[in-house]
Amino acid sequence: MSEDGQNLSIHVPGRDPETVRLEGAGPFPLGRAPENKIVVNDSAVSRKHAEIVARDDGFWIQDLKSKNGTKVNGTLIQAPSRLNPGDRIDIGPCQIHFGREKDPGSSSARVADTKAPGTVHAVPLSDLVGAAQSVTNLKAMAVTGASPQRMAKFFEGMERLGPALLAHKPMTELFQFIVDLTSDV
Repeated sequence: MSEDGQNLSIHVPGRDPETVRLEGAGPFPLGRAPENKIVVNDSAVSRKHAEIVARDDGFWIQDLKSKNGTKVNGTLIQAPSRLNPGDRIDIGPCQIHFGREKDPGSSSARVADTKAPGTVHAVPLSDLVGAAQSVTNLKAMAVTGASPQRMAKFFEGMERLGPALLAHKPMTELFQFIVDLTSDV
């Protein structure tokens, strides 16, 4: 059986993120219908949109002929696709992050691979902050005196800001989200 203890962090625009733990053999149907094990209540999500299956070599996702399709890390999937910790699943305007249960203070950032354009990897923020501290031309940390924890909060905020800017929201709601986000960072 596949590794246990995987979480899905579900981000539906206009709602607080929700975490669902994948436990047991599955399968884990995902969609708008209440009988799904993973319910994502959004009009752009099909009643039976996709399914996550636990196999010996990990967790896999497949689209169930949904109207709007399923993307993994921005790529529309046509066949079952293996999920890796840090992967982002897009269904309609909703984003689902796949990964192990994290320490409350840990997080990751999506970083583009310059050798393979269009490829994005999840990198632990502790790796980025550690690298930033050793690079002398990153003066922002030195000038502001930002701690690794502060930088992690900043990157987490930027990760939350992107989807909010892409979602179709009234300007007043978007403004309030940005104000709330800046107070968190």
